[in-house]
Amino acid sequence: KIREIPITNAKYSYNPKEIMEKIAEVNQLGKERLMSKARGNIYRSLTLYLIKILTPQKLTEIGELLNRDYSAVSQAAKRLEPKGKKDKEIKRIKERVIELLKKN
Repeated sequence: KIREIPITNAKYSYNPKEIMEKIAEVNQLGKERLMSKARGNIYRSLTLYLIKILTPQKLTEIGELLNRDYSAVSQAAKRLEPKGKKDKEIKRIKERVIELLKKN
């Protein structure tokens, strides 16, 4: 049974792989660093957050892509939302990635 509300999907429809590539590019990261399960990996959290808001992917699909449970995806996205408003670095990365995605 799917518990996710469908309308929480994005205004835009980007490819999750493309979002991952842009985050790695903006931060000059390798895929290993981006996908690292290390505690406090802001790049991975930002990746799942942007995939959640910029794609029509379901939480379970995002979780499979990033090797996380759907509930972990939901919680990480919830935690990142207020951080993204306060932390200038997260906000800068988020805006830069969205800007690059819109150019394509």
